[in-house]
Amino acid sequence: MLKKVVGYFLAVTGVIGSAFFRKYNGEQIPYPVLWCCLSLAISIAGFYLIYLSKSNTLSKQEKYTMERLSKLKLNGDKILLTVDNCEIRENNYYVEVNNESNSTVEIIDALHDSNRNQQDFIEQSAIIYYLETGDKKLRMTSQSFPFNAKTLTNYIEDNQLVLYVNRSDESDYVFEFLGKLI
Repeated sequence: MLKKVVGYFLAVTGVIGSAFFRKYNGEQIPYPVLWCCLSLAISIAGFYLIYLSKSNTLSKQEKYTMERLSKLKLNGDKILLTVDNCEIRENNYYVEVNNESNSTVEIIDALHDSNRNQQDFIEQSAIIYYLETGDKKLRMTSQSFPFNAKTLTNYIEDNQLVLYVNRSDESDYVFEFLGKLI
């Protein structure tokens, strides 16, 4: 977080400094071209710090997920999902889109019919697999996938989804999607 704040401060300071020294015509500050170049370097350093702070946050989570997946691949059971051994649930809903830059036509249209809203249709589906060990049945639920149940069924039929379960702890499992998102 500190890296991001420092990055924004340096980027803004560098952009303001380079704009100032580009138009500077006075005699109090020697070598304004040098100061302009220095300000540009400071802004580039700030943008680089902002970029690093965003990419490190994502890479830590991805690194943890990849380590957990590789550990389960080595020490866990691999279960190939089929349409017969799992259940697919769908969760579709609408999300109202708030557009801050409404056009004049949209504003007049909203005055005529205030119930008319812009909405996006979100399709999600998940897999439920029941692992039977002895006399107990353990329910395993996947993460949400950003497509409908029919598309997820097609991916399962093409052997694009695999479940890895820890042999010693059945509550530790990961669903791996092998295909490409379209």
